[in-house]
Amino acid sequence: MKIADSDLNVEAVLEALNIKTVESRGSWHDCLCPLHQENNPSFSVNLENGGWICRHGEETGQLVSLIMRLKEIPRHEALKWMIDVAPRQDHSIDDLLKCLTGGVKLEEHDPLVWAKSYLELSTDEMAEYWFERGFTEDTMHSFGVKYDSGWPSPHLIWPVKNENGNTVSFILRYLDSNRTSKYMYPKGFERTLFPLDHFEGDEAIIVEGPLDAMWLHQHGHHGALAMLGSGVTAKQESWLCGHVTKITLALDNDIEGRRGTDNLLPRLRSFDLRVAKIPSPAKDVQEVAGKDLKKMLKLAKTGAEFMLG
Repeated sequence: MKIADSDLNVEAVLEALNIKTVESRGSWHDCLCPLHQENNPSFSVNLENGGWICRHGEETGQLVSLIMRLKEIPRHEALKWMIDVAPRQDHSIDDLLKCLTGGVKLEEHDPLVWAKSYLELSTDEMAEYWFERGFTEDTMHSFGVKYDSGWPSPHLIWPVKNENGNTVSFILRYLDSNRTSKYMYPKGFERTLFPLDHFEGDEAIIVEGPLDAMWLHQHGHHGALAMLGSGVTAKQESWLCGHVTKITLALDNDIEGRRGTDNLLPRLRSFDLRVAKIPSPAKDVQEVAGKDLKKMLKLAKTGAEFMLG
């Protein structure tokens, strides 16, 4: 399910990439391939979903992967570039919700209600908590993190996106330290790896919480993914099997983190598996200074070494 997304103008993206249409076949446009030198079109793009086919090597992909190759930029920058050059259609939030729901009143924890609340928040306000933890304004904007001082209590909220940059849900992080549960999710939330839209490479650094993943990304470790819990789901494991060959576990430095690591070692044994030890007194990756993260990951032990202590 895509939340509060409108159709991207594929033709505008093609124009910005200087890809010329030679022939139209319904929703498909045949073009001169931007990846190869040619005189006859062997490259086709679907204007409805942005999918493309290059018949030189029978390659296929989505617009974001094409932009990454042509611009030589990472996924999250390609997604931003694509939206900047071909902005989504401008709908009011209320009109969009009415279109999606048919005017039916929604429950307060429906993800569409969260989407409305999120979209109405300022992009320039942020709690001191964010900066006190060492996060930057660039990271705030890169992940779309916003601050809400209202219901149910002061909190941060940000979107969860799939690897193509479409919003699929939201995460709310309370700032009240007295709460027993730090995070809240909308109704029907399905755990995914976060942030798939920023992931790069064929090596994953697996952490528990989303802020841990953002911290690693802020310091240049773009393979970081949060499980949003202490164990992987079947869907998360399936994604990892299809996209990475090496996994480094960097779970929290507490009893639950150790238990989670012990449970994951046999489950993920088909990967080139490593375990990174969070240096004391840090409780999690987010408390490890940026300059020390590289050393921590470099010293990661193999699964067998970790089990032997």
